[in-house]
Amino acid sequence: FLARSSLCYTFPMRHGAIPSSFLTPVIRAFGNFDSTMVGTNPPTTGINIATITRVGAGAYTLAFTTPISAATYSVFITPDSADRTASVGPKLTTGFTFTTFNTAAVGTPADAGQVNILVLFADNT
Repeated sequence: FLARSSLCYTFPMRHGAIPSSFLTPVIRAFGNFDSTMVGTNPPTTGINIATITRVGAGAYTLAFTTPISAATYSVFITPDSADRTASVGPKLTTGFTFTTFNTAAVGTPADAGQVNILVLFADNT
């Protein structure tokens, strides 16, 4: 059942307590960095990001300052270049790998200038 009133949609409320399995994600890390810098560098700005290592054109490894309790977090990466996209590789509690790609040359890893990173995680601790 979905009721529509003007431009607002209303969803019926279910009675009862919010289940304990419902967790609100919180920011566990965020930052910004220059993806063209060679080697291991701290982020330009951010929290809980110790280093970002450029291992090749468009390929990076991020290390958290404080590990996250499980590798089930969500990662959002936004390159500032309009013709770039990103993909996250393996995630560990201590960090993750990611690659930025040139969308004009499909599948080609490429640096993306400034890159923004957001990590969200929900746990019951």
